[in-house]
Parts: sequence; C-alpha cells; structure tokens
Amino acid sequence: MNGTLFSLACLIVLALLLGVVTTGRAAPAIDDGDVTRAIDADLWADERVDANAVHVVTREGIVTLTGTVETLLDRDRAERIAENIVGVRAVVNRLEVRRWSRNDRALEESVEQVLDRDPAVEAERLGVEASDGRVILTGRVDSWAERDLARTVVEGVPGVRSIQDRIEIEYPEVRSDREIEADVRGRLANDVRIDDFGIEVEVEEGRVVLEGVVGSLAEKRLAWRDAWVEGVRSVVDRDLEIEWWARDEMRRKGLLEPRPDEELAEAVRDAFLYDPRVQTFRPGVHVSNGKVTLAGVVDNLAAKRAAERDARNVVGVSAVRNHLKVQPEEIPDDETLERRVEQALAEDPFVEAEAVTVEADAGTAFLEGRVKSSFERARAAIRAARVEGVVQVVNDLDARHEWEWKPDWELRSEVEDQLLWSPFVDAEGVTVRVDAGVVTLRGEVATWGARTEAEENAWEAGPRDVRNQLTVEHLVHGPRAQGPLAFYYGLWGR
Repeated sequence: MNGTLFSLACLIVLALLLGVVTTGRAAPAIDDGDVTRAIDADLWADERVDANAVHVVTREGIVTLTGTVETLLDRDRAERIAENIVGVRAVVNRLEVRRWSRNDRALEESVEQVLDRDPAVEAERLGVEASDGRVILTGRVDSWAERDLARTVVEGVPGVRSIQDRIEIEYPEVRSDREIEADVRGRLANDVRIDDFGIEVEVEEGRVVLEGVVGSLAEKRLAWRDAWVEGVRSVVDRDLEIEWWARDEMRRKGLLEPRPDEELAEAVRDAFLYDPRVQTFRPGVHVSNGKVTLAGVVDNLAAKRAAERDARNVVGVSAVRNHLKVQPEEIPDDETLERRVEQALAEDPFVEAEAVTVEADAGTAFLEGRVKSSFERARAAIRAARVEGVVQVVNDLDARHEWEWKPDWELRSEVEDQLLWSPFVDAEGVTVRVDAGVVTLRGEVATWGARTEAEENAWEAGPRDVRNQLTVEHLVHGPRAQGPLAFYYGLWGR
C-alpha cells in the first residue's frame, strides 16, 4: 500500500472512531426533518427569497429545492442558504426562474452594458448571446476567477433565467503539477473559513483532486473555489466527504502558534492574486502583530472593498486598516455620476430604484430614501460602489424594520437554534442574552468571519436589535504534521 492510500485509510479509520472516542458512541446522523425545518427557518428569515415559493425536501442529507423564484440571484441565494446548514451533504437545485417579458436583443444589450460597466471585467474579450432568457457567455480570460466574476455580474441582470458558461481560460504560462499543488495547499491553509487538515490534494496534468473530510457543504464549496489556482484545468471534489461532526472536532488543535508578520503579509498578497478586482493594483501590505494595513491606489471603490474582504479571510489576520485611496482616471461631473448610479440601481433586480434618491458631490454618492429591508439597503450600496467614478458611498437609506414582538425566552431559543445550525460558528463559545427584544452576543469565536456570521444568525431570529460583543480568538496554525498521522494530530493535538 503506498503512502497516499495508507494516509487515506488512516483518515477513514480515525473518522469512524472519532465519535466513539469523544462521545462514547458513534456520531448520530442528523434527522432529515430537522434539516428541512432549519432551512425553512432561514428562508423565512431571509429578506430577499420568498419562502412561500421554495419547497424543501431532505433525504439522507441531500436537499432538493423546487418552486419558482423571481431572479437567477434568488435561485442561487436559496441554494447558498441550504448549503449553510449543518448536516446538508448536497443540494439539488430545481428552482425555476420566472420568465420576463424581454426580447432576446434587449437582454443581450443589458448583459453587454453590465459587463462593460463593471471595472474588473474585460468586456471586450467576451461575447454574449441570449435566447428566451438563457444567456451564453463566450470568449477568453486569464483565470478562473475572471470567468466566475463575469458570470456573477450577469446573474444580476433582470430577465436572465440561466447562464451557459463557454468562456475559455488561457493561462499566461504553463505550470507544473508540483507548483499547482503547492498553490492549492497554500490557499486552503490560508483561508480562515476552511480547515485544511482534513483535506488531501493531488494534481495530475492540471487536474486537481480533493479528498478527505470537511464539516459542511459550504466549506466544501469554498475549498473547491480555492483550488482554482493558475494552471488548473479542472477540480474534482467528489471524494471530499461532508461529516457534520468535523465542524466541532477539526479546529487545528495542537498546531496553533503565532504567525510571523512577513509570512502573513505574503499570504495576504497571495490572496489578492486570485481576486480580479484587486490583482492588477498590487496594494501595499504592512503587517504588525497580526494587524494588516493596506496602502496604495485603486481606481474603483469595489476594488478597495474587495481587498479588505480578502485580507480579513486570511488565517492569522486580527484587524484590517484599509488606507487604499480610490483615484479613478476621471471623476465625472456630479450630474453624470448621479445618472450612472441611478442606472446601476435601476438594473438591479433587488433594489427598488424609485425609492432611492441619489446625489453626487465630487465622486461621493449619497443614497437617501426608504427601502424595504436591510438587505436592499446593503445591495444598493454595493451596486453604487461598482459605478465608474464613485470614490465613496454614504448610505443614508432607511430600511423599514418593524419589529414583531416576541417574548425574550422564545427569541433566545431561536437565536441559539440559528447558531447551532451554522457551519461557521461554534455555538458552545457564544452566550446569548435577550432583554426586551435586544439580543446581546458574548463570548469568543475563532475568526472575524465567525463573528459576522453569528450576528447574521441572530438577526435571522427576528430581534429588535443585535449587540455583538463577541471577541475574536484569531487562531492560526503552524507547520502541518507530516505522514499518515497528520490527520490524527490535526484533530487531537500533539
């Protein structure tokens, strides 16, 4: 038996024994009915997806979604909600997107305009065809991330019912399997949302194979995305198993140590290489005791925000100071910029543009008015940030939030349930207190991402307000254990 097979055999045996050793019995399966109810609860709490329109069925951890939704973004959002529930092993998305009364040429023009206006998309290299709401994207790009960005931008166009991605990736250079494997391992190790110690990576002729164990479908999807480094032809993750117990057991225990600032700075720079919104600007990165400062110049606000998000998702980052300056090639006059922002909002299926008043002043876009939800409020700011010439967004939109009274004990129970079903939050580290509908979260979580996720979970329970007082532990890992017992040490400590 070669080393790889032996490692895999040890991984499987230890995974089977884990529930027995830690709990005294095998880890029980999560009831399908409980999974369905948890997904339904999140759909009802979501401010965008119409829960009435989505039917959820779970069998042996496999979730099937059926029904009809308004947009392709709604369809994908419902799938992400299901993926973010512990116990879900796969999602079969059979949701239909309703037909819009738009002719093919008008839809093509809308897609072309949206691609052309996005500062990170090289629209001149892409082709668009539309037929009955089905959009075909063609052309050539330099990376998988660029292809994925183009698809994401098109998903937001009203009338798009499906996307067929025929975009070809032409990498600037040929890379060896060894180089690709090292990059994939590095990305997995540096992504704070993934526990890489249960994941094995093999590469052959540009084909990446991921094997092992992760704690949730959401983590599996993130690992698959991270594997698309330069030179990769395909990523196969069918042997990357999802075991719900791994969420709690696989915490890089026993391999935790401070990370040198220069190593951390290099990890942040590497993260920028795989973000098409950021990579061309090469932001300056300075790290001191885990605190990252970003400096330099970008030509659009979306790039500045993306750089901060990328840095926060790197293992070991305790804080980010975003000092990037937004300096477009040209800042249009106020009237022109107002029209551009208004047009961007009008094209977004999630924003009721007529409810938003836009004013511009020397590159700053002020958004005022009253929208239906905090989701719509945030979405409007995101769309405005992508507009060419916008250097800052002041979001003064008022989201109508009329609190529906609940007794404190019921609200606390619902918040605790939300935390329990989250694949990114260790609920045991969070204390929930409720007073007159105001939820206070206290305790310690491992990452900034977990802190944000816990707050979002609390809002989904329907409180009057949420006060997030969670502290962040910022655990990082040192050199990975080698050999067939690496998985054992990753779970149990040395």
